[in-house]
Amino acid sequence: MRTREQLETVIDQWGPWTAHNIELAPGLYTRPENGATPNPRLRQVLQLVSDIMGLEDLSGVRVADLGCLEGAFAIELALHGAEVVGIEGRESNVSRASFAASALSLKHCTFELDDARNFGKDKYGEFDVVLCLGLLYHLDAESVFGLLRAMYESARRAVLIDTHVSLIGGRVTRCGDKTYEGHLFREHSETDSAGDRQARQWASLDNSESFWLTRSSLFDALAEVGFSSVLECHLPQSTLMRADRIQLLAFKGAVLDIRTVPQPALSLPPYHAPKEGASWRADVREAAHLSLQAAGQLGGAARRRLRNHLKSMP
Repeated sequence: MRTREQLETVIDQWGPWTAHNIELAPGLYTRPENGATPNPRLRQVLQLVSDIMGLEDLSGVRVADLGCLEGAFAIELALHGAEVVGIEGRESNVSRASFAASALSLKHCTFELDDARNFGKDKYGEFDVVLCLGLLYHLDAESVFGLLRAMYESARRAVLIDTHVSLIGGRVTRCGDKTYEGHLFREHSETDSAGDRQARQWASLDNSESFWLTRSSLFDALAEVGFSSVLECHLPQSTLMRADRIQLLAFKGAVLDIRTVPQPALSLPPYHAPKEGASWRADVREAAHLSLQAAGQLGGAARRRLRNHLKSMP
């Protein structure tokens, strides 16, 4: 009964859980409207972390969960023995996640109120696996590249990324001497107050626009910061499978020299992912048409912009 009363107190102070359903005690859920239904993505993330480490028991495995929202992924891994640090920029989410971890007596699962853009090895140490789930597409271009670099430096084994990618490109940005393609996504109005931005639980913390890299530019960026292998995940299947959303495993390994025809790895040509072309057009058109349907609720201007874009597509 005490846990139920504490849950009600947390909800009164910070509002109800918006996404993550966690059983705090038999029959007591953070999202009672969902009953005993878990977030289907939990199985994918749990299985991938287990496979990365080659372990069923995750005891001793250190995991960072960046932009952890209400903490379900961190808590699930902690229930399997992992030591998890969740980093979240909204106090309401940190309070809900911390309460859930406390209710489950998870001493090795902690949550930090911090901007994920501050994440780095110097501040938080090293992790076997770093999770970046639903975060990268909420950052501006400079922050995207900065976070990719910070995750590479902090990860011992791998980084698991779940993100939207741009299907239309059209906007080019630079990082160092490299160019990358993507498009801008509106997060907030320029006139929105800091309070309004904080209140939007599923938007960026403060930047008005975010930068979505194309799939190939994201691969290029991951290679540029040093990841040795990047794999796209299809099994276990995510519930977010759609044309503009992907799940990636980026491994931090040693780049090996070829021995059959001796050639130092450093002398090999730089990595260049294949650019989006005809094979992606069906997906692009599908996503654009779905957006056009959704824009029907937004007014004529949005419909006209999307319709003109569709007409210009090859």
